[in-house]
Amino acid sequence: MTHIKLIVILLIFFLYSCNLESNIDIELPKSKSQLVVECYLEHGKPYQLLLTETVSYLDPAINIPNTYAQFNLPQVKDALVYITHNNHIVALQYRMDGDLSNNKVFNYTSRELVDSTQKGDYTLLIKDTKGREITAKTYFLPKIRMQEVNWKFQSDNNIVDSLKKASILVIHDKFSTTQFQRLQIGQALSKRPNVDTDTFRVNKAIVDLEYPSFGSNNYLSIGTTYYFNKKDTLYVRLFNMEKQWYDYRESVLASKAANESPFAQPTRIISGVTGGLGIFTTLVYDKKTIIIK
Repeated sequence: MTHIKLIVILLIFFLYSCNLESNIDIELPKSKSQLVVECYLEHGKPYQLLLTETVSYLDPAINIPNTYAQFNLPQVKDALVYITHNNHIVALQYRMDGDLSNNKVFNYTSRELVDSTQKGDYTLLIKDTKGREITAKTYFLPKIRMQEVNWKFQSDNNIVDSLKKASILVIHDKFSTTQFQRLQIGQALSKRPNVDTDTFRVNKAIVDLEYPSFGSNNYLSIGTTYYFNKKDTLYVRLFNMEKQWYDYRESVLASKAANESPFAQPTRIISGVTGGLGIFTTLVYDKKTIIIK
């Protein structure tokens, strides 16, 4: 037994005395900078977009004070930005602005307002001084009408009535299964974060799997978890989305989740524009305001 103890002590001493740390320098290849654009056209609002460019993964984030948000990418200030609709060209100038209702900040804007009553495609053209170019196309989808917005409180008798949370149920028009939708519920009188349900492609199988209620007759239903309080004032927005916006948003969320996990596989951003990264799309939604009683 004494010999075994001696061997164990010597083994521990040997391992402790060894330098197990080894620094390895790895030279990462320089990444090629690309233009990044986010542009969401909404009827009755100015033409506006955010134009930045990519940086190396290990570069520090860029904090620009006195703006509506923190940028993680450097701005591009010297680009030519044009949006064309029915042969009418709108030139966007470099000017900081923001849209607090959608938590967005922009650096290229125009005073001219978007008029979706005039049908036809919208095309985007961006050129910068480095010879980079972005092109994209979008159009306005029809609005999906919400027929009813209801709520239901928890039925658990072990929870005091004043502490019970409410879930929201939205019943809306049924539409083509080739389109996508997104339900967003915001706190009108609270600083709590918005509740944004997972975007999903509308077909009976996915609705059945992801939500407790599903389509019947000419309507579909979407529900949330029990999250809201009595007397909450909420705005409910139901978006009709282009496939390119759906794909872009889902890939960005997947990339963010992969970046936060050391075990996740890296994912590729599915861009909605040509010549760079980003999205050029329209915001089409029905909106209601409710007070939970």
